[in-house]
Amino acid sequence: MPADLAFLLSYLLGEELGIDVKVVRVEARGGGVVCVEAQLEERHVEACTVVAACRGLEGARLERCISKTLAQGGKQLRELAGRLREATQGSVG
Repeated sequence: MPADLAFLLSYLLGEELGIDVKVVRVEARGGGVVCVEAQLEERHVEACTVVAACRGLEGARLERCISKTLAQGGKQLRELAGRLREATQGSVG
């Protein structure tokens, strides 16, 4: 996924978590699953969430859908942020 989406998600997740977040990779998997690899509090973690509204989309349409859906700050963003936070507790660095 393009760097613009990683930058947007870094900002949104940072605001949601209240800490510095640097998204290094965003990957769309089948069935509307979006996975994010990020640096949080100097820890490297990965978490996924389902963005059902984006199922079946590809390329630029998929990127726009993910951006729009997560930028609304709803359930999917909170789920993704929570999973990243949980992953930091199990990560060793």
